[in-house]
Amino acid sequence: MDRLQAVEIFVKVAELKSFSAAATALNLSRTLVSE
Repeated sequence: MDRLQAVEIFVKVAELKSFSAAATALNLSRTLVSE
């Protein structure tokens, strides 16, 4: 994962207040999002 993707994930988690919801919205696994 590069820095840009990490920032995008961080922002989405902050917006949705949920790792699972962010993973679904970004079409990523929950494991990747929670790293």
